[in-house]
Amino acid sequence: MGYRLAGETLSLLSPLELLSHGIVPGTVQVPPSGQPIIQLADANTCGGYPKIATVIEADLWRLAQAPVGARLRFSAVSIKASTEALRANRQQSHDFIAARNLMAGEQRTP
Repeated sequence: MGYRLAGETLSLLSPLELLSHGIVPGTVQVPPSGQPIIQLADANTCGGYPKIATVIEADLWRLAQAPVGARLRFSAVSIKASTEALRANRQQSHDFIAARNLMAGEQRTP
């Protein structure tokens, strides 16, 4: 499953047929309708539409929490920035779980 984006349609300069290829959560595909689809956690594992971008893993939760009709803005990031953002997200999750365990009287860390 994924999010279908509304707005100005995208079109190819010339027709393009692709063989099915692997996709990951966050892949932005453009079907013949021209309305991009962002694949999420329950997405297919392969697809044949042109891929134009990938939402970084660290931002997938933001996308999943966006209300219907929300305006989205995308920007290019480097692999290094993507990796750092994911590392920060994981550290924040680790810290949250450790704090929750401490409040519950547990001494273990995740």
